[in-house]
Amino acid sequence: VAAPPSSSSSLNKAWRLLTSPDKTDQQDPERALKLFRKEVTNSPASPSAWTGLGAACELTARYQAASRAYARASTLTTDPVNLEALACRRALMHLANNEPREAELVLDETS
Repeated sequence: VAAPPSSSSSLNKAWRLLTSPDKTDQQDPERALKLFRKEVTNSPASPSAWTGLGAACELTARYQAASRAYARASTLTTDPVNLEALACRRALMHLANNEPREAELVLDETS
């Protein structure tokens, strides 16, 4: 999951904790999850914060929560590429949760 652009330093830090390839700044999805939860509380209209929360939930096997966060992020963006990517992430979370019908419904919504 690629980090969307952000101006918040705590949001940037949370994304680094999820995506950093640098061994000196190791990934820590649980810590990132805490930061993203705080960020969506402080900035509930931030699609980047909600996308990050979804990614952190996904990496910590909280698939239902990830799907909900990705769904919220999709209500906050109008970019068709982001909307399609978020729908795909939501569908994958349903599949990871053994919910193929729900995954199909999510994908049908975007077509």
